[in-house]
Amino acid sequence: MKPYPQFVLRWSWPAGLPVGTAAPKDEHGTIRLETQNVPAFLIEDYMPPENELKMRVDFSYSEDALEQDQAKFWKKEGKEVGWAGGRLHRKEESAGASGSADGGGERYAGSKIAEALRAGAAGA
Repeated sequence: MKPYPQFVLRWSWPAGLPVGTAAPKDEHGTIRLETQNVPAFLIEDYMPPENELKMRVDFSYSEDALEQDQAKFWKKEGKEVGWAGGRLHRKEESAGASGSADGGGERYAGSKIAEALRAGAAGA
């Protein structure tokens, strides 16, 4: 996978990786994961949601580098993110967004990333 260069890419594997599989690696700007002999996923009665148990790698984009200091992270995140109408919103720095449909110059947290990805896809 080649990450979108304007954002920081993070990845995790919440349910683990198959036995003998090394963690994904960034090799010269390309994320690589190699695995073999992945067992079939078995569905059972009364089991938790499948997505919580299936082995996978989750990728997420961020506008900023990962802050290692927990106190600094939450101080900055608290300035940028707020709750409105029961939904998480990211506050816009630009004054031009004040007339947005979701009210008060705020947009959904992932909207900047989604807009950039759409713009990148349109230009490709």
